[in-house]
Amino acid sequence: MKPFIATRGGMSLREAARMAVRREYEEEINVDVGKFEISGNIGKTYTPSMELYHEIAMVYDGAFDRCMQAGFSREANGDEIRAIWKGLDEFELGKSILYPTGLLELLQIKCNN
Repeated sequence: MKPFIATRGGMSLREAARMAVRREYEEEINVDVGKFEISGNIGKTYTPSMELYHEIAMVYDGAFDRCMQAGFSREANGDEIRAIWKGLDEFELGKSILYPTGLLELLQIKCNN
């Protein structure tokens, strides 16, 4: 079973995506990301309140510099985050939901190559 982890975060204006990945993992689960590379992008549009929005998820494949166990961490604003490891099969069998839409398919293609 291959482990996967997904975080939600944002990029600051003029911040490179690679730097945002490093920063988000450091902030959210207090780990340094080792070597990593882009696996793909997922884009979607939605219209809350009659206004068009576009969201882009940049998906990276990589490893942490040290072993990360499941546990708890805190956002910069103090909100608690629970970090757990789940295998891809849990999402394929519908036991858990993986966002954004299209991420499961992208991971399946990556794992089969």
